[in-house]
Amino acid sequence: MPPKRKAAATTKAEPAPKKRTTRANNDDDSASSPPKPSTTTKSKAKAKAKKETIIIDSSDAEDSDVMVLDAPQPKASSSKATKSSTKQTKAKKEPAPKKEKARTTKTKVAAPLADPIPEAPPAATKAKASPKKVKPVSWEEGLKEWFSNFEDEDDQGKMGGDGIEKLFEEMDVSMEGVLPFLLAWKLNAKPGTFGSFFLSDMETVFREPKINTTSGLKKYLLDVEKTLYPSSASAKQTNHYGAEGHLRDFYTFLFPYLKDEGQKSLNGEMAVAVWGIVLGPKYAIAKSFVEYASSLGASFKGVSPDVWSQLLEFVQTVGDDLSGWSEEDAWPSTIDSFVEWKQKQDKKAETA
Repeated sequence: MPPKRKAAATTKAEPAPKKRTTRANNDDDSASSPPKPSTTTKSKAKAKAKKETIIIDSSDAEDSDVMVLDAPQPKASSSKATKSSTKQTKAKKEPAPKKEKARTTKTKVAAPLADPIPEAPPAATKAKASPKKVKPVSWEEGLKEWFSNFEDEDDQGKMGGDGIEKLFEEMDVSMEGVLPFLLAWKLNAKPGTFGSFFLSDMETVFREPKINTTSGLKKYLLDVEKTLYPSSASAKQTNHYGAEGHLRDFYTFLFPYLKDEGQKSLNGEMAVAVWGIVLGPKYAIAKSFVEYASSLGASFKGVSPDVWSQLLEFVQTVGDDLSGWSEEDAWPSTIDSFVEWKQKQDKKAETA
């Protein structure tokens, strides 16, 4: 028989029989009609039973001793506990469907976002897009834009030496030929403006042929050259105004254009160079005259307007063998000196 416990233990354990009696009654009720506890209820009951300490008042024990025993694990919980736990379980489980619905709702809303609307292919977009309308450029605007590539930086509307050189390089035409003089002639360049071209002159002259490009100007100048210097032998012998008349106009234009402003005569060196370009390719006797003038060197200082104009007529009427020349003809002294020089050169060639 275990020893008696101290009175302090008995005093602390007095309320225990009442709780045990109530639980015992509940156990009897639950034993008569035990409900089927849920898994959650059982687990909670077991956990609670393990922690409980049951105090039993044993009437059979001597001296009304109080014994403290560990409570056995109940097989079934009371109906009230079951209902309470069931309600709690339902209360805990009720929000779950709402979350599922919310998730379902979110899924339904987000579903279309997962499949973005496909963009139209670039080809279709380009096909539908209307082409941009390019504003046509007028002839005047085109000419100004083209001329700006060659005009002087410090003098707007003027094409100086550098610009002219650049222009002829782009045309792939030599500056040593007749084309620069032909361009000046066609532009009606003013006297004393040698070495310069002006936009105002081109706006007047090139309006009808509609020239505002480098290629267009090159074609135009080559056509003019063919008119003055035809390639066929028969055309060279004709005296009609077609070639000879245009050449006379061109040659007459050159003297005032080339001479220095304020001077009556043309520089001798300049005159010889121009004769070799303008007259030499067309007339054989002109080549001989250029050879003679070059042999004089610095003594051939200048050319008067009379000598300039008479020389063209001389080369057009006199052959390279001096056929067509007469001592009775009244030629300038410069031309008479040339004839004497030419006769001596021809005699040397015969005796050689």
